[in-house]
Amino acid sequence: AAVRKSMLAAATKDKRVLSQPEPMAFVSGFGATTVTLELRVWVPTPEYRAAVRDITEAAKAGVNKVLAAAGDGGTAEVSENKDPHATESGAA
Repeated sequence: AAVRKSMLAAATKDKRVLSQPEPMAFVSGFGATTVTLELRVWVPTPEYRAAVRDITEAAKAGVNKVLAAAGDGGTAEVSENKDPHATESGAA
């Protein structure tokens, strides 16, 4: 719960994140030694790439802070899923 709360805090602090639909953070899977969480937010299309980068960085820092405070020695590993709603320009 504390990790989800920190992820949502990272999202709601970013002025580019739209209030509707609301940001959401949820558990999407479990591994032998991992828990996979997802953070979903909506931002204006022109802001997408920069927002994803900044929010991901802020969420990772927040999660690591929560884990450090818990003293379990874990750290967040971050990956970006391919957005099925985004088109790729083919530009490198």
